Amino acid sequence: KVFVSLGLHYVFYFAFWAALQIALIIYAVRKNKHILPYIMVYLMLGPYFLSFMNGIRQTLAECIFVFASQYILLRKLRHYLFVVFIATLIHKSSILVAPLYFLPFGAQIWEKRKFIYTI
Repeated sequence: KVFVSLGLHYVFYFAFWAALQIALIIYAVRKNKHILPYIMVYLMLGPYFLSFMNGIRQTLAECIFVFASQYILLRKLRHYLFVVFIATLIHKSSILVAPLYFLPFGAQIWEKRKFIYTI
């Protein structure tokens, strides 16, 4: 409704959501500055930008989970559940990722992938 009330073309609506998803991915890996150029090339040259535009709800929920995964490492249950709740407002099936925090090996999986993601 905001984009329509401003008289903007629908392309701006889809571009806004695609940019938000990319921003969430970049924010999640912000500590690994050496990996950022590769992620950007991967996102822009692959089919991902177009799928972000088409599957807005699904990919936004996935990007929010990538962002929330830092709270699994930090063992911040309230923060993690809050972010999962926000994702649930966008896509109801996001509630399925809430139990991942409680898996006994969940933090170990993320810690072993330090070359990809570190806090």
